[in-house]
Amino acid sequence: MKKILKSDFNKNVLTLLTGTTIAQVIPIAISPLLTRIYTPEDFGTFAIILAVTSIISTIATARYEIAIVLPKKDEDAINLVALSMGIAILISSISLITIVFFENTIKSILGKDFSYVYLYSIPTIVFFTGFYNSLKYYFIRKKLYKDLSTTNMFRASVLSTTQITFGYLSLGSLGLILGQVISSIFANSRMFLKYFVDWKESDDKSLKSVKTVAKEYISLPKFSAAGSFINASAQNVNNLLLPMVFNNQLLGFYSLVNRILGTPTTLIASSISQVYFQSASAEKNQKGNNILSFTSTLKKLIILSIPLFGVLYLIIDNFIVLIFGKDWEMLEPISKLLLPLFLIRFISSTLSTTLNIHRKEKEFLLVNIILFLVSVLILIVAKVVSLSIFEYFGFQSIILSILYLLLLYRYYIISKG
Repeated sequence: MKKILKSDFNKNVLTLLTGTTIAQVIPIAISPLLTRIYTPEDFGTFAIILAVTSIISTIATARYEIAIVLPKKDEDAINLVALSMGIAILISSISLITIVFFENTIKSILGKDFSYVYLYSIPTIVFFTGFYNSLKYYFIRKKLYKDLSTTNMFRASVLSTTQITFGYLSLGSLGLILGQVISSIFANSRMFLKYFVDWKESDDKSLKSVKTVAKEYISLPKFSAAGSFINASAQNVNNLLLPMVFNNQLLGFYSLVNRILGTPTTLIASSISQVYFQSASAEKNQKGNNILSFTSTLKKLIILSIPLFGVLYLIIDNFIVLIFGKDWEMLEPISKLLLPLFLIRFISSTLSTTLNIHRKEKEFLLVNIILFLVSVLILIVAKVVSLSIFEYFGFQSIILSILYLLLLYRYYIISKG
């Protein structure tokens, strides 16, 4: 144990992982309560909002936040944060203007029961997500893993408290949405204060300097931003199109599967990926490759994922009905069908930042185009051949699992330099 903790990589992963785990345990722990004060339809509507904001948020900073870890000088990193925040303000403003002028059209696409109030939460969430992502990478650069971990726990606590409160006030989907907005405000406030101190002390924070770093890392908005947008579209295409192929209630079930299975594993992977990105970037700068960081992280992910997903598979039959009630029993077969996909995606997605480390922006774009097209094609096949709900999720799990395995092999080849 002492040998493991001596490694900076392991200590940093453990710090982020601890905060992330606690941050995810909190909303998962209250899920049985939320399922009794919110309906599947409420979760479905909330899932649509999160899908739309997740897609837009990938370009909210034009992906300049990725570059914050890379510069040798801290002044350049500070200017990149300022640039990212400025773009977030611009993108959220464009989102707001679009909703103002086309709210009826957007509402008709999302559904007749979709409230106008829900629409105007979209630019707000996009704004705070852009700020959070910028500050998160700045904290990673400064190795403020403990602060980042604490912020994640604080954000989860505020989210859970507000969603429960608004649920008992019978606000429906709006309660879930307001919880998301309020928790983002609190999280950003904590992080921004620390960044602002560094910004004030910086000797180089002119508009000219911001333009300089914008030009230096212009390949990110050119290629990585589009790739991330398409990747987010692929990941959220189910939330947007499932109600059209099946119904909004099914979307509520699917969103809860992601809440109790997908979200925790994704954020654990994100914690490992953030530390991997920092250590692999340093190795790449020194040796020209990052094969040691890649293979070491891959081994850790396999060791972690086998017991994690194995236990989930064994307990899920009795877990769903016991915890969430009989109204949610459809989650059992859906969860078991999707577990292999969650496992393989957990490993592959964690190491996908290998493309960013090696500045493979064009390949990043291509990968995400493929993911998006395959995801859409699966839904089209389901509609055309009239697949049942369970046939659809089984088909999706098999096809996407194979694709993520192929991508993992490609990341391994790239890491060798």
